[in-house]
Amino acid sequence: MKLSIRVHIPATVQAGKAAALISDVQKRGFSVSAPFGIGGRTGEALGSVYQISSAAAQLGTEIDQVASMHAVGLLVAETERKIRAQYAENNKTDIRNILLRAYALAKFSTFLEWRESVDIISDLKWGMDSGLIGGITDSEFSTLLFRIQDGHLSYLAHTGTFSFESDVARDRDKQVLRLRAVSVQETVDKICFQ
Repeated sequence: MKLSIRVHIPATVQAGKAAALISDVQKRGFSVSAPFGIGGRTGEALGSVYQISSAAAQLGTEIDQVASMHAVGLLVAETERKIRAQYAENNKTDIRNILLRAYALAKFSTFLEWRESVDIISDLKWGMDSGLIGGITDSEFSTLLFRIQDGHLSYLAHTGTFSFESDVARDRDKQVLRLRAVSVQETVDKICFQ
């Protein structure tokens, strides 16, 4: 049996403490990867999302493996909560700036690249988790991560009855970028700042 969990740790990444946390997790025998890739706005994992996996399937019983994964998940969650609390207390303006920039980019872009969309979703989810924005749910953010995929949007562009601008209608790549922007905007329109 091999186990994996995905964690969203934007405060840890923003604080520059992700490398130390990842190192600690790896020392405990787990592998860490960036499921959406590297090179987001912060230069770390795209969307501040990491996947933690058991490094070997044959180490201990299934119960031992689940207990080890649970322990490392708690470590990561507690670290993120602690750093989020510090940010909320000491860096309110920084957090607000990150949220407003993500919101503005999402709300007013005609085209959105996939990589920047993942970072936008991450930033806004951080705002929701921190109680700074409302009107949207965790599941809507998760769903949006799948709705913005190139394959899904290419399929929609090919099978849908969308009315694209004339220059966009001639270019399949631009249609995908345009549909991604529209998808993100539909979700972001529900957001209200607290």
